[in-house]
Amino acid sequence: MDLSSRLQPVLSIARETASNVDSSAAYPADTVAALRESGLLGLTLPEDIGGLGGGPKELVEVISSLASACGSTAMIYLMHVSAAMTVAAGPPSAWPDLLPALADGRSLGTLAFSEAGSRSHFWAPVSRAEHRGDAVHVDAPKSWVTSAGEADVYVTSTGNAD
Repeated sequence: MDLSSRLQPVLSIARETASNVDSSAAYPADTVAALRESGLLGLTLPEDIGGLGGGPKELVEVISSLASACGSTAMIYLMHVSAAMTVAAGPPSAWPDLLPALADGRSLGTLAFSEAGSRSHFWAPVSRAEHRGDAVHVDAPKSWVTSAGEADVYVTSTGNAD
């Protein structure tokens, strides 16, 4: 797998904008747009759904390269990959297009686990999910979320109110 041709344009933008991103606490929108276009958002997802089928070695290479260029971008990427892999482990049948959208860059994912009271222990959430008819109501205030307000897909953990 030739990651270099996909990664270099992203790194170029990340290096160019990292100082401003850091000094102004700005979201690295240009770099994330380049990630969406690169195909790297699907790095660890299976090829049959539009991913690249990469493994841990490729993931470490991409994250290390991104981190050397822009730490904020590396964290956004790590949270996307983590969210996508979580969805891949149990894809919701009601949303058959979700994984392909996470793979091809149409959707940016993130984890939304950090809660006041849980100390970021995703296995012990304070938030609750409750069945209401055919729907599930989620009451899940978060203390912070990488890409909050920018991500398209938020993966969260909740306890069951029942």
